[in-house]
Amino acid sequence: MKLKFIGGCKQIGGQAIELESKNRVYLFDYGILMDKKPTLPPLDFDVKNLDIIFLSHAHLDHSGGLPLFFSGSKSPILIMTPTTRVLSKILIDDMLRLSEYYLPFMRNELMDMINKTSLFSYNQTLWHHLKGIEFLIIDAGHIPGSASFICKINGKRILYTGDVNHRTTRLLNGMSNNFPKIDYVIMESTYGNSDHPPRVEVEKDFVSAIENIVVSKNGTVLVPAFGVGRSQEIMCILHHYNVKFPVYVDGMARSVSRALLNHLEILRDEELYRNAVENSYFISVGKNKHLERQNAVSNPGVIIAPSGMLKGGTAIFYSEELINNPDNAIYLVSFQLPDTLGRQILETQIWKDGKTKIKAEIKHFPLSSHSGKSELLSFVDYIHNKSNGNTTFFIVHGDEDNTDGLYSAMEEKGIPTFVPNLGEEFQIL
Repeated sequence: MKLKFIGGCKQIGGQAIELESKNRVYLFDYGILMDKKPTLPPLDFDVKNLDIIFLSHAHLDHSGGLPLFFSGSKSPILIMTPTTRVLSKILIDDMLRLSEYYLPFMRNELMDMINKTSLFSYNQTLWHHLKGIEFLIIDAGHIPGSASFICKINGKRILYTGDVNHRTTRLLNGMSNNFPKIDYVIMESTYGNSDHPPRVEVEKDFVSAIENIVVSKNGTVLVPAFGVGRSQEIMCILHHYNVKFPVYVDGMARSVSRALLNHLEILRDEELYRNAVENSYFISVGKNKHLERQNAVSNPGVIIAPSGMLKGGTAIFYSEELINNPDNAIYLVSFQLPDTLGRQILETQIWKDGKTKIKAEIKHFPLSSHSGKSELLSFVDYIHNKSNGNTTFFIVHGDEDNTDGLYSAMEEKGIPTFVPNLGEEFQIL
């Protein structure tokens, strides 16, 4: 039995881990790496031998390549939660609309994938058995529908975390450290070398900064946010603090927010979410949208719009309308990858043309949906102690600073840990 790391090694993007056992192949996620164009992790096995794909959540760096496996007569079993099916369809549909000519599949494959999905709900005690493997599905606390998987095969238990958040947010309950004995853990490290400040303090600072712009200066605040998860979290925060100004929602965040009304049972506070949606103004998709957008940027209020790193989406339009007025603001609330416009304006206050000095206020508020270093290490300690020190950890899904930082902390504890390179294989004994 072996693990092969075919994507997401020492980087964020293109997440994919292959598990082989007795001529069976299983896959944990198969996402895209988005640079100038989307690329897919390399495959070195016959797709016809692939039995099961476990999809942790809908974000494209984990889900974006999955339609590739649904272009032939034989398809694998694709396991995910009901919410992830809804959200992954929205996200991959949008990706195809923007980048179809770069991809080895079309919308027909996406629809085949969606129709053939096997749905499972969270349950930390109910073991499912399929194709030579048993598995549990656990709420990962990252975005709506996100899951971690414990797989039992050949007497060994392997935990694939996907992306996790142990902190409770306004939108979701955090992942709990409550697991059986685990032999191997494949874990994310997005913030493996840094901690987040106390969440409630960040929320209060965020709302206070917005009120200063909107109420005191009669300005407009743009919050670029991922359409899945972060946009809805921002809506819930603003409603929780009972803001008295308009909250506009645009782009993909509209369809995702409406879709989650059918999945309220997985959210932390159904009433808060429902009220947050009802009290937000969704920019229309019809002929009036241009007028509504102009109205939003011309009046005091908050605009929530993708993309969270300003790599595209309606947030670009709003930014260009707001950046020349010092009474306005752009508040980033997501991790900003290097070489993204979000990182650029945060560090330089220069717009994408490379010369326009931004007059609007630029700030970052760390409202992350990933666990920080201390939370990851607490999780590691729990698993390590529960398994009497017999657990081996593999660190993925983080840039080298974060993978190395987490690795060093775990090495100091004497915990068996590896940071895989792309394509590296490990025997599971």
